[in-house]
Order: sequence, then structure tokens, then C-alpha cells
Amino acid sequence: MCGSIVVVIMFTKMFEKILGCSERAVEKSVPDRTRFALIHVDCDLYQSTLDVLVHVFSRGMVSEGAALFFDDWNCNRASRVLGEQRAWAEVVERFRIEYSDSGEYGITGRKFLVHAYRAEPAPPSARS
Repeated sequence: MCGSIVVVIMFTKMFEKILGCSERAVEKSVPDRTRFALIHVDCDLYQSTLDVLVHVFSRGMVSEGAALFFDDWNCNRASRVLGEQRAWAEVVERFRIEYSDSGEYGITGRKFLVHAYRAEPAPPSARS
């Protein structure tokens, strides 16, 4: 169960905490016109991370040059097929995200800079 917090810094506010790690939590708390400069993902689990990332990328809410921080990147034995690593890999493919890996932070975290992406998901044939 995800009892963590997604913390975001927005252009319009100094910073906002969104309690919960689900698309519904983000949807209830953040208007679609919002653009993020920094997103700190503290969702821990694959599905909750995927839900939040799909919500913000599909609506074009992630600004060019935004920083994404994943605090539990190396949890689950640092497996690429579990948790935040799996969710990020799927979202990168789905939205054709161009990014730079900016390295580790803390003990288990990883950070990325987003350069460009398609707000509408790529068609299934383009993802294979």
C-alpha cells in the first residue's frame, strides 16, 4: 500500500504536496492547466507510480526541462521490472520521452531531466 506523498513544485505556487499516490489523488488536487517544473515521486509501487506519471504526461503537465525525482528507484532489489523503474520505462516508451539521466540522489533515489515528449500516447503499433 502506498502511504507516501508526491511532492511537486509548480510555476504558480511555491510548492504543493499531494497526499496519496494515485491518478485520482492527482486529478482531485491539480487542475489540468497546471505545469510542473519538478516532480518528486514517492509512490514506491509500480501501479501507483504508473498512474501518477500517465496522468501528468498524458495531459501535457510536465514542462520542458522539468526534473523528476524517484525516491525509491533502487527498492525491490533494484530490479528494472518492478516498482518505479518499470513504471518509468513504460511511460518513456508510451509518451516517447526524451530525457537525461542525472544520476543518483540519496541512497535509493534517481533523478531525470525531461527534454521533450508527446502528450498523447504513441499508437500501439509505434510502441512495439
